[in-house]
Amino acid sequence: MSPESEMDEAERQFSHEEVELLMAEILPRFFRGPYPIALWALFESSIIEVADFLAETKQLSLRLRDIRGSGPKDQWNKCYAHVAGYPLGFGESTWQRLEELRQVRHVLAHANGRLDLAEESVRRKLGKRTGVGS
Repeated sequence: MSPESEMDEAERQFSHEEVELLMAEILPRFFRGPYPIALWALFESSIIEVADFLAETKQLSLRLRDIRGSGPKDQWNKCYAHVAGYPLGFGESTWQRLEELRQVRHVLAHANGRLDLAEESVRRKLGKRTGVGS
């Protein structure tokens, strides 16, 4: 085998490995990633729309955007339970799942779906749940 054909074989092998990586890891992330993003967006916009509807219907002086909280759960609970008088009624396990969805959405949207590029706190939270990165 000549040095040129050995180089060609090495280049073919390298190209083949790049294609395998693309197919196994990168493409699935781009095909699956939009679903959690859309799901969170639908949920969050529904919470906002219903809160605005309640504020308008009940003529509330405070709206969801006027209320601060330590996170979405806190803000939404304050708005719905204390201001509008309609508790959301989610159990703690539902809130945990919603927070996980929010964190996954955050990684997909801001770290290109790569957990290794996400913030340390997010990696720890999601890593505990999935067993990745722990």
